This record gives sequence, C-alpha cells and structure tokens, in this order.
Amino acid sequence: MIQKKRNPGGLPYGAGSMQIRGTKWWLIYRDFTGKVVQESSHTADQNEARRMLLERALRTAEARVAVLREMADGDSGKEEIRSQNRGTELPGARRSGAGRGSVRANSMGRTEGQRAGETRL
Repeated sequence: MIQKKRNPGGLPYGAGSMQIRGTKWWLIYRDFTGKVVQESSHTADQNEARRMLLERALRTAEARVAVLREMADGDSGKEEIRSQNRGTELPGARRSGAGRGSVRANSMGRTEGQRAGETRL
C-alpha cells in the first residue's frame, strides 16, 4: 500500500505546514501565485491553527481551479480572476523571501580587499 506524504501539521503534502514559535503556531503556505507566506495564527491551540491553515489551503486551491477553468474554456478572463484574488491576503500575513532584509555585497562602499578601518587614498 502506498502511503501519502504528510507534513507535521497532519495535512496532505502541499497544503502548507505549521511551526510552533514560542507559544503560538505559525502557518507556512503558498498563496495562489506560488509565493511563500508565513503568518501567525495568534493561538496556542494546534487544532485551531490547523483549521486556519486548511482555510488558506482551500482558498489557494479554489483560486487555482478558477484560473484553470478559465484557461480550459479559452477565455481571456485570467487577469480578472487574478486581480480579484490579489486582495485576499489576510492581515498579519508576512511574506518571506530574499527581498526582505537582504544586504547587497559591498553595501558599505568598500571595495574588495579593503578592511573596516582602512581609508581610501
């Protein structure tokens, strides 16, 4: 018998995951565009956090199904559906990614080989 993959939150593979941080559960999932969202559930109850994650997974799946239906029907209304779903992010949701707090190389204005205490001539 083939066993389906499950994550620690007990949900099917691909539905997102949960992580305990301090006393609160955090939800980690992908939105309908595929971007990773990390959101606090604001609860210590694992079952309540799991229900919240399921709601997000359902909303993501529904948005993807709507886009697939439009594509199958040959309509060009994909942009309308995407624009309707853009505002569905919940308050407190936080996106993770390289753009948040990243520092570029040589951001201090130093060139390669210079050290912190050296001055340029």
